[in-house]
Amino acid sequence: VVNELLEPSFLEKHKKFQEEKTKIAKSALDYIADGMIVLLDAGSTVYTIAKMLALKKNLTVFTNSPKSAQVLDDYKIKTYLLGGEIRNNSNALVGGWAVRALSEINADIAVLGTSGFNGRQGPCVENFEEAEIKKAMISSANKIIILGDSSKAKTHSMIEFAKWEVADAFITDDNIDSDTLKNIKEKTQVITV
Repeated sequence: VVNELLEPSFLEKHKKFQEEKTKIAKSALDYIADGMIVLLDAGSTVYTIAKMLALKKNLTVFTNSPKSAQVLDDYKIKTYLLGGEIRNNSNALVGGWAVRALSEINADIAVLGTSGFNGRQGPCVENFEEAEIKKAMISSANKIIILGDSSKAKTHSMIEFAKWEVADAFITDDNIDSDTLKNIKEKTQVITV
């Protein structure tokens, strides 16, 4: 509970490192081809890529982010909003309903954000329910892309939702420290922008 009280709001997260998030999202866009089935979580960097998906054709997107769903709908992209309880801090929809829905989906790619991973062996998030959504997205996708600006390497977050080895790629900015970069490169492909 204390961790959730200290968690920054979606708006606070979205305002930070906007230039880096835009570069990361542009790079992630290269992994999404026309006609794909895409899973997007509710992270602020993932929201940035949602705003770029109008550049693709014939996508089907499943997300637990009402904000991303609204943007995608504005672009006339076929979008499914995973149901559940909305978390105040992150604006993510969470719970068993969304996890069950994800178990029925076979997606081409999942694009997931991380709240931080300082001292951990993989990307993390602040809340158990969001971790469960991310795990379900990983299980339902053929390719996993993790997005996170370099500040996440210095940020402690409570729940590890995957090991780096699960990711097909981790996309970050070039301000990440070299030791962290080397460690992650031993486990997955890392793209710095």
